Amino acid sequence: QIISISSNLFDKNLPVTINKFEINILKNKELVFNIIKKSSKNLTAYEILDKLQKFKKTQPMTVYRALDRLTSNEKIHKSNQTKRLKF
Repeated sequence: QIISISSNLFDKNLPVTINKFEINILKNKELVFNIIKKSSKNLTAYEILDKLQKFKKTQPMTVYRALDRLTSNEKIHKSNQTKRLKF
């Protein structure tokens, strides 16, 4: 099913129409980004998962997909030494 949206949810170059799966990915990415942004310390993927599961039932792969998109868009950075993520 295709849903039309009038404004972008997160990225500036979103297509005009996206499907429900893509909307869910965008919502998850935004939730993960907000968790990292509001944290006073750098977080691991499983610390992010713990915080996200307070809002909705989530699997680790959901967090990893969101983190992959955020790092590829250079919204966050991963520390290779500590395996923690920061805004």
